[in-house]
Amino acid sequence: MSVWVWWTEAELNGTCLNIKGHSNLRAMAFPSTTQLKSLLETVVHQYGCVIEDIQVARAGAKSSVKIFVDSEVAVPTTLASATEVQPHEFTGPDLDAVEQLSRDISAELDRAEEQGQLNFGPGYTLEVGSAGASAPIVKPRHWVKNLGRLVKLPEGPLKGAKARVAQAAEDGVILIFKKGKELNVSLHSLEEVSGARVEIEFSKVPEAEQHLVGLQASAYDAMIDRR
Repeated sequence: MSVWVWWTEAELNGTCLNIKGHSNLRAMAFPSTTQLKSLLETVVHQYGCVIEDIQVARAGAKSSVKIFVDSEVAVPTTLASATEVQPHEFTGPDLDAVEQLSRDISAELDRAEEQGQLNFGPGYTLEVGSAGASAPIVKPRHWVKNLGRLVKLPEGPLKGAKARVAQAAEDGVILIFKKGKELNVSLHSLEEVSGARVEIEFSKVPEAEQHLVGLQASAYDAMIDRR
């Protein structure tokens, strides 16, 4: 589920009014995503989050800044070093946290504009939220957060196949495929499965699959299909 909080120009303490009295701001360009990320990373980290993406759309007074955040999680460097974890123990930021974070981001942007670091021109709308379960899984952190979940794989030899995420690290992911009544465990590089998406399940996860999720890495050695 995505969580979003947004503020209009008026709610941003009069963003367009803040630039008055800063003559040097008129010559400055609308801030880039790189500038915004550098400025806001510290604020976001205080909430145990990371900046997932920043989208800037310039359209005069209708310009918008969208900031996607996600919870920060520890990612094993290698699958060999992965330890036992509980499925679904990683969650995204809740609505209250996102609401307060959005206020702090707004205040930081106002401060930067007043000091002449940024120029948003005639105003903008700020939106802060989480990407939600429908976002593509592309980073090691995404795979770790989705341990135990069913995913649909993207382009390539596995296109369209569904698998459950058993374990993940910076160097790869272990997936569980169900073929009839048989469960096959296989190892994949992150590049091979990048772009997978979570499949919403309405029934309980079968116990046989649950028992294979989040195990210590060595427990998979004898199970992995290396064909």
